[in-house]
Amino acid sequence: LVFAGVLWKPVGLLPGICVTLGYWSLRTVLKAIGGWIATNGTALRGDIFRGHLAQGEVALAIALSFRLLFDSDAANLAYTAVIVSVAINELIAPRFLRGLLVDAGEIRQDISEARGA
Repeated sequence: LVFAGVLWKPVGLLPGICVTLGYWSLRTVLKAIGGWIATNGTALRGDIFRGHLAQGEVALAIALSFRLLFDSDAANLAYTAVIVSVAINELIAPRFLRGLLVDAGEIRQDISEARGA
């Protein structure tokens, strides 16, 4: 995120928020639909997408490569959307994964509950 942030150029507030929210929500919804379709008719859970929200370094590397090749307002807007989406997903993905593992019965209790016992 540090190297990606170095190449970031500010964009307009309203377009930046709209494109970022649109990208993030569309990606999340399509992951949910794709996970549901992939698990339909199998023993797997339909909400498996909760374990696949993190984007990681590969998404940043692709965005960074894109940013180095193109320098326009649209490219800066897309780059902003990807960077913010990666940051948001990296913050919420562990919580969603833990929730999925608890719901699936793979882990039984929260760490904070285990420390209090």
